[in-house]
Amino acid sequence: LSRGILSLAFLPAFGQQWETVSAGWSPNHVVVTNDAVWASTEGGLLKVDKSSLTLDFLNVDDDLSSNRANVVVANDSGEEIWIGYADGAIDILDGNDVVLVTDKIKNLALLSKYIIDKDKSIIEVFSIDKYNEAIDLGFNNVALNIDLNTPFILDWIDLNKIKAVTYRGDNLGSLGSEYKKAIELSNMGVSSMIYSTNDLDLDGIKASGIGNFALYVDFVLPSDE
Repeated sequence: LSRGILSLAFLPAFGQQWETVSAGWSPNHVVVTNDAVWASTEGGLLKVDKSSLTLDFLNVDDDLSSNRANVVVANDSGEEIWIGYADGAIDILDGNDVVLVTDKIKNLALLSKYIIDKDKSIIEVFSIDKYNEAIDLGFNNVALNIDLNTPFILDWIDLNKIKAVTYRGDNLGSLGSEYKKAIELSNMGVSSMIYSTNDLDLDGIKASGIGNFALYVDFVLPSDE
C-alpha cells in the first residue's frame, strides 16, 4: 500500500473511449473491513481482498465522482464503504453499486439529466425551494440542511413534510438542546446525516437514543505546509 496510486489515461485506437490506468500515489486514508483493506488515494479507491490478496482499483471509470479520494470509512458491518473527495462530494459503495451524494449543487435540473438511477443518489439542498425542486425532478433521497438551533425548526420540518435532513452535530455530546432536538427528529421518523469537523462517537450517539442517522465529516484539503 505504501506505493499508492497514480492515475494515467490512454486513448485506444479507432476512437474508442478513454481508459484510466492507475499507479504511483500514496494512500490518504485506510480502513479495514472483515474481508478487505480499502485505501483512498489521489487516483481513486484501492481495494485489497484479504482472502485472495487480489487488488482492485476503482476510479471515475467505475462511476466514482472523482479520482481524488481523501477519506474512506466503513459502516459497522463493512457492507457500506463511504468515500469523501477533495471537492466535498461523497460516494457510498453499497455492495457492487455506487451511491452518489451531492453537496451544494445549484443546477438540479442539469444534474437530473445526467443521473440515470435517482434511487442511488442522495441530494443535499439548502432551502425548501430546492428541496421541493429536487422532489419534483424525481430524486427520492433529498436531505435539507438545517440548523438545530433555529426556533421552531421541528414544527417547521413537520409542517413541510421534510423526510430527511443534514445538520452539524458538534454539540450532541453535551446532551443539551441540540441533543434533545436530534432525539425528537429521530422519533419523528426523519432521517439525518450528521456532520462535523470532529470525530463523532458513533457508538455514543447510538446509545444516547438517536436513531435513523448516518455520520460524515467535513472533508478539507491538507495545507501545503
